[in-house]
Amino acid sequence: MFRRCLNETGGFFMRRLSTIFLLLFILAGVSNAQSDPGVFAIIGFFDQELVYLNQSTGQVFELGELAPTANNLKIYQDRLYVINGDDWSTETGASIWVSNLDQITEVTQNGGGVNWTIVPLEDGSNPYDLAGFGQYVYVTLQQGNGVIKLDAGNDYQQVASATDLNMPQGIAVSGEIVCVSETGLGAGDQIYFFDTELNSPHPIQVGRNPQTVTVDQSGDFHVICTGDYADITGEAWRIDPVMNEPETSSIALGGTPGIIVAMNDGNGNEKIACGDEYAYIPPYMYAYDSADMTLDDTVPTNLSGGWSLAAGNDGIFIGSAISNTIQYNAFDWSGYQTISSFDGAVASLVYYEMADLSVTDDFQLAPTTFELSPAWPNPFNASATVELTLDRPRNPTVTLYDLLGRQIGLLHSGMLSTGNHLIQVNAQNLSSGTYFIAVQADGQVVTQRITLVR
Repeated sequence: MFRRCLNETGGFFMRRLSTIFLLLFILAGVSNAQSDPGVFAIIGFFDQELVYLNQSTGQVFELGELAPTANNLKIYQDRLYVINGDDWSTETGASIWVSNLDQITEVTQNGGGVNWTIVPLEDGSNPYDLAGFGQYVYVTLQQGNGVIKLDAGNDYQQVASATDLNMPQGIAVSGEIVCVSETGLGAGDQIYFFDTELNSPHPIQVGRNPQTVTVDQSGDFHVICTGDYADITGEAWRIDPVMNEPETSSIALGGTPGIIVAMNDGNGNEKIACGDEYAYIPPYMYAYDSADMTLDDTVPTNLSGGWSLAAGNDGIFIGSAISNTIQYNAFDWSGYQTISSFDGAVASLVYYEMADLSVTDDFQLAPTTFELSPAWPNPFNASATVELTLDRPRNPTVTLYDLLGRQIGLLHSGMLSTGNHLIQVNAQNLSSGTYFIAVQADGQVVTQRITLVR
């Protein structure tokens, strides 16, 4: 049985049902005057290097060479992970490189080199993707035909594994469920659900050639299926794991998309974006509504890029392996902008808001806790504000629930830097009563009760 629930006694609530009983428009904002949005990027397919691109200024920080075949970038908790496959000529060098995000921030502003912790993995295994839960990270081994669980709090010692998979590639975690896609033609066209100990494998049939996996704001998994590069074209599948037997639905996209990300506009509206630069012919981008699985026909057909994607605060970064550029487009596709060009292909992107260490006004020591301050005013009439304090860079989801545990709106989703962040709840269209703000990040949850009085 695969079931994610939130215990009301502990301040949690049951996640939303397949049909939402109530949907209200929530205005929300997150402020952090001392940080700038941007992306880390792997540049090149050979002689790869790591860069950080500041979206606001367009400045590119070169952060050094990477291993010969870096497959992916991921951020989890306060660390940047580079997932390295094997050197194609020697079939050695499989590893993950790990660095502290605060240390990388210091390098961009004060110079020096990035300090990496190198975690060797089995030669020939081709590590491909990574996801986290609590103090653990999970890594897919595409050629090793398995998934491993590493303890980040204990020198990345391996504590569990799942074997006998067929070219596992994408991985994501939602609640206490680990979702892994089996890629490659003829691999069975399926994904697997595991518990967090990598036990109880549960296969689920999806479309042809599943690749990467993402999670939407309601906790459902979305898997991109590339097709067979011939008669069978691309599809996206949504899997709702709250059911005893997970519920699936799909949408036809066309083309050969290979990457998928969830993006939102900061006000609770969400869509799923899919990149298609595998075929080297346009269109390179697709998108669909995450709730009702309807195609977004407003995506411009002249977008370039799509080999790599990263969701920003109110839009999406698009990396190209053809034009060697990173572009940004707004959530409604109205603000297409090329931010920077490079000498090599943009092979992977991950979003991060980097703190500006040069800002010294109102300096405060870094917080040592992850907490949500009492709301003010409370009770409230028009709007209420809470302060979220993060002890390290995190990727929190801030959600508003009613007393029955129904999700009312999404207040924030996305990476935030160390420090204090203000989150506002607007009472427009809300009825008088008691609500709960729940913040979920890295396996931790904090809540705050608020009362609306008309």
